Amino acid sequence: MTASGQLPFPTARADAIDRWFARIFVAIAGLSWAGLLLAEAGAFRFGPLILLGGGIVAVGLVVIERARRRDTRNGTSTASALAVIALAGVTTAVVLPPGDPVVAGADESVYLHLASGIRRSGAILSSDPLLEETPQDDWPRLFSRDRHWPRSKVSS
Repeated sequence: MTASGQLPFPTARADAIDRWFARIFVAIAGLSWAGLLLAEAGAFRFGPLILLGGGIVAVGLVVIERARRRDTRNGTSTASALAVIALAGVTTAVVLPPGDPVVAGADESVYLHLASGIRRSGAILSSDPLLEETPQDDWPRLFSRDRHWPRSKVSS
């Protein structure tokens, strides 16, 4: 800052599209973060997701609205309009149906399996039949570098 309290370089103010993008981003990021946190804790349910996610989104929106009051420019820049067009193109590609995992040969089936497990149990769990059959006395050699060893149905 200079002696007069101004920044030594010009700053661009947010326009209407920038502010709406920020609001939508806060909503998506807040709900996503809350969902992942709840799934890690084994408590992924609709009620807690709405409460925690709603709280996070509310705090984020309050911060954005306070910043908006300081910045009153209402025009839309060309860069913002192009960003919205690009965002619309990306979101269109994202909502298209995914390719068949058998045809694509990637690991989509792993994510589909984990998502169905989260929906069924509310937690990020996976089942490993080979690990279940391995005696727990052999686990120190198998997981010598792991900090957090897996829990099995036998040991829980």
